[in-house]
Amino acid sequence: DLIQLFGYYQYKSTIRCTLDLDNSLKWNPDWHLLPLLVQGIGIAQQLSSQDFAGLFNIQSHDVLSAFERLRLLGYEVRNTNTNPQIAHGEYLIPYAFPTLNPRSLQLRKRLTK
Repeated sequence: DLIQLFGYYQYKSTIRCTLDLDNSLKWNPDWHLLPLLVQGIGIAQQLSSQDFAGLFNIQSHDVLSAFERLRLLGYEVRNTNTNPQIAHGEYLIPYAFPTLNPRSLQLRKRLTK
């Protein structure tokens, strides 16, 4: 379990990672965010879609579809629909890696109603 290795998202991890993609994948919408996430950019922070758009260099209207694609890859992306404690209009990506647990409760919840 990677959470055991990296630690729970509310605690600062001492492990740093990088991901280098082949040039053919860098602008693929399903892959270009991964190196940023693996580096920890936007991770474990509750931010608005505008904030994530700025961090990821994408349009704010593309953030939700990017998050939906990340969830298909196994990343946990949370908002008020998946966790009522998160403010409306904000999102949380708790971990820099996808979950390896196919029974993850978060992955079964939807970002939109």
